[in-house]
Amino acid sequence: MAKNLYEKALADLREEQMDEFEVSNGSMERFFDFLDSEEQERFHEMQELAERKKKWLRLFDRMQSQIASEDFSEALETFEILSQDMELE
Repeated sequence: MAKNLYEKALADLREEQMDEFEVSNGSMERFFDFLDSEEQERFHEMQELAERKKKWLRLFDRMQSQIASEDFSEALETFEILSQDMELE
């Protein structure tokens, strides 16, 4: 039980740390002044990929917690969801 709480808190902390790096719109516009249109498009692609990776990390952390608590049916379900999502990439 304590391990599950620890793993959940760790996953929440990772997500919170990632959210701290969000940029205000004003800063983003100023940064885009340094990029050409192709680089701006690549930036948006990076942002979308990073969001998918964060989702995958959360799912993977959840699956590990489920395995640790021997909730194998839930772990298998999470495994399938993660597998399908990653195949679409």
